[in-house]
Amino acid sequence: NCKKVFCDFVSKHQKQCDYMELVEPITLYYRVEENIDEKVLISKFPREKEINLESLGYLDFVLVKDVIHSNKTEEILDYLKKKEIDISNKEKDHKFVTLIYRMRSKAVHEMSRHGKENCCSDQELPDEPYYRQVMRGYKLEESIVLDKVVELIIPNKFIRKILVDCIEGYIAECIENKRKPFSNNRLTRKFRLSWYDK
Repeated sequence: NCKKVFCDFVSKHQKQCDYMELVEPITLYYRVEENIDEKVLISKFPREKEINLESLGYLDFVLVKDVIHSNKTEEILDYLKKKEIDISNKEKDHKFVTLIYRMRSKAVHEMSRHGKENCCSDQELPDEPYYRQVMRGYKLEESIVLDKVVELIIPNKFIRKILVDCIEGYIAECIENKRKPFSNNRLTRKFRLSWYDK
């Protein structure tokens, strides 16, 4: 299981980030949003979700580390538990280390700059994970709906920093335990391409 191996390796060897194993509340919220009831406080006023992101304040360019330690994840999980909705599998998908696993392909294989090309601000973007408030548009029946949502941005610089940290941690562990760090690199392992490869 590549996902488990990746997440275990990162969690074990990185020392930069104290929230790798915590559940990130914003992506969790959008994942379970359809299970959150709406209530009407005063007639003719717009409906309001029983749980929302308003308590976290304006999240544009706010760092993930400043939000992930809030009680919003527990609030969402407690709410769903009271409604007897089991999301135990979904919860694991929103651990921060798992979100990095989900983004690794865009960062490494596609060389994608997460969100930067859509940023119209002149301000310097953070080098660590942060949120952006953006407009979301979609079609609902015959209407076009526009609303504001919060997206998670994991900059490539952060992924590189975590990768370097993991490698240094792994090498240090190998030295301490007198273990070869590259024991899987055998002559039979294919790592070169040439004209005769098909």
